[in-house]
Amino acid sequence: MKNALKTLWRDPVYLWSATISLILITQGVALLFVSWSILPPQVPLFYSQPWGEEQLALKNQLFLLPGLALFFLFFNLSFSLRLAQKEPFFSKILAASGLILVFILIFALAQIVKLVT
Repeated sequence: MKNALKTLWRDPVYLWSATISLILITQGVALLFVSWSILPPQVPLFYSQPWGEEQLALKNQLFLLPGLALFFLFFNLSFSLRLAQKEPFFSKILAASGLILVFILIFALAQIVKLVT
């Protein structure tokens, strides 16, 4: 397992996707801390709900977005680690898709903060 992890980090696809994902998640959390005092008590988060109060969530629930991003990053990278020996191409696609998912979640967070401030 340790040998596979070293091999995995030598490949730039895994290295860059993990590094950029962690930077994006850190920036998302920093954005929340910086804008915390100017955020209203309720923010729109659940856009799949009907328009109105059903879309609103408490502002502390915004931490779900970076939390989900971190969860999916580790899930995709651990799954990529298991597939790296047998299916290297699929493993790289999975790592890159994790980066895309993290970007989408943090971009949504930034848009919500921009909308309400």
